[in-house]
Amino acid sequence: MRMSAKRAAAAGWSRDPQPAYRPSKFATWRHGSNGWTVRHCGHPTALRPWALLDPDGELRGTADNLEHAFAAVEVLEDVAPFRVLALYIENAGGRLERVGP
Repeated sequence: MRMSAKRAAAAGWSRDPQPAYRPSKFATWRHGSNGWTVRHCGHPTALRPWALLDPDGELRGTADNLEHAFAAVEVLEDVAPFRVLALYIENAGGRLERVGP
């Protein structure tokens, strides 16, 4: 399932304005209350193009799609004082998928 702009906004995320010459490349989303940022690297064939940046701008992980990135930020925000070695979520088929660092 793809993350819609409406669902992202309901979860507290807003998308930064995009350059007119390449609106989908380098997309950046910011969370209004927790200060986290999710940014696309801009490479069209990247396997894990979404960077998860904490409120201090430190890279805390990567994700393969926007929905996984938002879910990973929720978990990383809760465990911020700890070092995260790997982050997995259960996909629709019941299998674990690596979504963070």
